[in-house]
Amino acid sequence: MGSLGLGASVKLRFMGLLSAQLSIVESGMWYLPRVLSV
Repeated sequence: MGSLGLGASVKLRFMGLLSAQLSIVESGMWYLPRVLSV
């Protein structure tokens, strides 16, 4: 296991962070026009 498992966990964590940031950006892009149009 060792370094291979560590690399896989780091990769999974990085992908999770990336997808979380993308979802935050998507929700911001969806939310901002509604706030600005009011």
